[in-house]
Order: sequence, then C-alpha cells, then structure tokens
Amino acid sequence: MLLKPGMFVRVQIEFELRENVTVIPLAALVKRNGNQGVFVVDAQQKKARFVPVTVGIVNESRVEILKPQLAGDVVTLGQHLLEDGANIILPNEMSKADTQNQQAVETNSAPGKQPAAGESS
Repeated sequence: MLLKPGMFVRVQIEFELRENVTVIPLAALVKRNGNQGVFVVDAQQKKARFVPVTVGIVNESRVEILKPQLAGDVVTLGQHLLEDGANIILPNEMSKADTQNQQAVETNSAPGKQPAAGESS
C-alpha cells in the first residue's frame, strides 16, 4: 500500500530488546543535586533512601536501570517531597492506621444523645 497525501500511519519501531533487566516506573525517577536516582524503601526503618542510578532504555512508562542492582520497592508517589533518609508511611501501614483511627473514633463517641445545634458535647 502506498501512503498518499492526507493519510497517516502510526508505527512502533523496536530498536533493541533486552531481557532479565531491572525496570522501574518512569514516575519513580527523580533528580537530586544533578544526579538521577530513585528513592528505595527501607521497610524495616520506614525510611526512603536516595540511590543514584544509571539508566538504559526509557519508554513512555518504564525505565531500565543499568547500575546499581536494585532490590525491593521504590517510591512512585510524592518522591518530589522526599530527601534521603526521610520517614515514610507505607500504603499497607496507612490502611491499618486508618482502621485503628476509625475504631478509636467509634469507641470514643458516646452512644445515645447527639448534641443539638449550638450545643457542645
């Protein structure tokens, strides 16, 4: 088929394919003091550690990490607010804390009469 004026085509060209590589979401990649890196989660200490990285192939949603070898989770939301060693709240911890707070609110609220408008409890 011949491409004529007014026609268009959408193509994807695969320049290289690599297997068994470390890949992270593009959103996890940040720049600190001129260095590209990621914040790796230290789950035991609940801290984020900045790790400078060397990137390989980048596409619209993923980044290949050439060096160093990363293990564990990386921060993908709110990392622009982090500094090395910052305290973090893990998503599974956050849901447990929310549940405990909700239970505390339900336990501390007195059954029975609700305060009327203008009345304080």
